[in-house]
Amino acid sequence: MVCYKRQKNTQTAIHNQYVIGIGLAIVTYMGATFNVSAVECINPSMNQITISAPSVTNASLEVPIGQVIASTTASWPTTTVSCTMTGSGSVIGVGTPNGNIYPTSIPGIGYRGKVTAPWSAPLTNYWPTGSLSSPYGLSGVFNGGTLLLEFIKTGPIPSTGGTFGPVKVGSEYIQRTSISGDYIYFYLATPLIISPAVPACTITQSAITVNLDDSQTSQLTALGNTSKDKAFSIPLNCTSASNISMGFSGDIADNTNAVFRNLSGSTNATSVGVQILENGTPVPTTVGSYLNLGTINGNTSVALTARYYALTDNAYPGEVSAIAYASILYN
Repeated sequence: MVCYKRQKNTQTAIHNQYVIGIGLAIVTYMGATFNVSAVECINPSMNQITISAPSVTNASLEVPIGQVIASTTASWPTTTVSCTMTGSGSVIGVGTPNGNIYPTSIPGIGYRGKVTAPWSAPLTNYWPTGSLSSPYGLSGVFNGGTLLLEFIKTGPIPSTGGTFGPVKVGSEYIQRTSISGDYIYFYLATPLIISPAVPACTITQSAITVNLDDSQTSQLTALGNTSKDKAFSIPLNCTSASNISMGFSGDIADNTNAVFRNLSGSTNATSVGVQILENGTPVPTTVGSYLNLGTINGNTSVALTARYYALTDNAYPGEVSAIAYASILYN
C-alpha cells in the first residue's frame, strides 16, 4: 500500500494580517484651467479641473455599506472659449459603475459624482448622466459649475488602507461625427492616502501550524476526494464590540473549493492540495468575498478544518505543504 509520507513540519500555516476600518476627509477645490483651441473643442490636456486630496490617518470605519463616508466639491468659473460645439454630451466617471458608483483602487470604497447648476439637466444627474444633444453649449461661453464627489462604502475595507490617485475621476464627454472625446475632465491631482488606526481586533497568534496525518493514495483516487480532516482554530481578540469578517488568501489551486496549492515541490504537487473549511463549507477565497463573523467583543476563536484534497484523478504519493493567509476586515 502506497502512503503519503508527511514532510517534516508539513503544515497549513495561517498567518496573521491585521485589517482595520478607514475614513475619508473632505477634499477642497484647488482650481480649473481652460484654454480651448478655435479649431478643436476637445483638448483634454488643457481642459482639466483639479482636486487635491489629503492623507487620512488614524481612521476608523464601521458604517453600513452604501453610506457616504465623505464628500468633496470643486468649483470653476464661467469661461470664454473660442469654438462652437455640435454633437451630444454626457458626464461619466472612470471604470464600470455599479449603478452610479464607480470603483476606486481601495477595496470597499467607491465614488459617485455630479455637476450642479447652472449646467442643464440631464448633465446634473449622478454619473453616468443621460445625453444632451446638439447644439451643445453656447458659442464663446463655457458655463461654470460645481463638482460634487462622494466616497461610498461598498464592502469590507482592509486594514492596510490604500491609495487612490492621482487619477482622472470623470469627464464631460462629447460625441461628434468628426471626433469624440473629453471636453473637460476632473482630475484627483494628489493621491488620497488612507492610513489605518490602531485596530480594535487582532489575531492573537501570528502563525498557526496544522500537521495533517499521513494519507493513503487509495483515499484520493478521484478528483475532489478528501482525507485526513484536522480541526484547528484562529484566536481573535476585540478590545471593543466590532462587526468583522475574515478574508482568506494565498496561492489558490481551486477558488470554488478553497484548495490551497501544494508548495512542497514534490512529484504530487499538482495532484494534491490542502482544503480549508468552516463548518463544513469551503472558506471564501475570491476577491471581495469574506467569512462574516458578526459582532465580536473580547476573546473568541474561529473554528476551521484542513484536509487533503485531490486535484486530479489518481493522486500521486509525495509530500504536501501549503500556506494560507487570514485577514480581519471591518464590515
